[in-house]
Amino acid sequence: MHTRHRVALLTALATATVGCTPTVKPVGMDVDAMSWDRVDAHVDLRATNPWPIDLTVMRVDYTVHVGEDAVASGTITEPNTIPARGRLEVPLPVTVDTQAALQALSTPTDAGTTGAVLSGTVTVDTPLGPTTLPIELGRDLPVLEEPRLKRPWTRVEQIDLARGTVDLVVGFKVVNPNGLALSARRVDYGVSLSGIPVVKGQKPRLDLAAGAPSAVELPVHLDVSAVGRGLLKAIESGRVAGAVWLDGMVQTPWEPIRLDLRRSGTIRVWD
Repeated sequence: MHTRHRVALLTALATATVGCTPTVKPVGMDVDAMSWDRVDAHVDLRATNPWPIDLTVMRVDYTVHVGEDAVASGTITEPNTIPARGRLEVPLPVTVDTQAALQALSTPTDAGTTGAVLSGTVTVDTPLGPTTLPIELGRDLPVLEEPRLKRPWTRVEQIDLARGTVDLVVGFKVVNPNGLALSARRVDYGVSLSGIPVVKGQKPRLDLAAGAPSAVELPVHLDVSAVGRGLLKAIESGRVAGAVWLDGMVQTPWEPIRLDLRRSGTIRVWD
C-alpha cells in the first residue's frame, strides 16, 4: 500500500475508534486435572475488538503469585485472531507446582485452597503497532498435600497351637495433613508379613478426617501350614517385617486424585 494511503487509513481508523481500544480481561479459572504434585488449570481470557478490522493476539506473559512468592509463570506465543467488532475467548493454560504453593503458604485454609493472583500482559498486533494490555485475576487455588501412611502395627488376638492357626489384627493410620476432610473410594489394600501376603481386599470407602490420622484395622487369620512356621516364629518373637499398601481415588471438590501409599518396615507385635 502506498505510504500516503496507509497514513490516511490509519488516521481514519484512529478517528473512527477514538476512545475505543482493544481490551483483554480474565473472566474465570477452572481446574482441569490435579495430582499431589501439581494443579493443571486454565484461565479464560476475553479479548474484545471494537475496531472494524481483525486484530491478532501475538503473545501472553503471565506469573502466578501466592503471597510474595511466584509459583508459576509462562509465555504463550500462538497467535489468535480477534474478529472485527467482535470478541474472542482464549484459554490460558496454567500449571502450578503444589510444593511451591505449599511452601509459600503461611497458614493453609480449611477449604484446602489458598489465594493466588495471576498477573501479566497480552500483546496485541494492530495497524497502529503492537500494544500491550495488562491482565490480573485473583482466585482461590486448590492446594492439597498427599496423605501419609504411618508404620503399621500388629496385635495378636489368639494362637491355637493345636490347630496351627494365629488370629491377628493388623492396624495402621492414614494421616491427612490438609485442613479439608477427604474421602477415598474403592480403596484396594494389602498386607504382607515376612514377605508373605496375608490379607488383600477392597474397602468401598475410606474417610480421612481433616488434619488428623484415621485408623484402619484389618483382621487376619493365618494357617501355619499355609504360611510356614518361620512367620509364626517371627510373630512369637514380637517383631516381624511387614508392608502395607493402599490404592484408591480421593474425591476432592475439584478433580479426583489417585491415592497410592506404601509403607514397610519392622512391625512390633503386642499380645
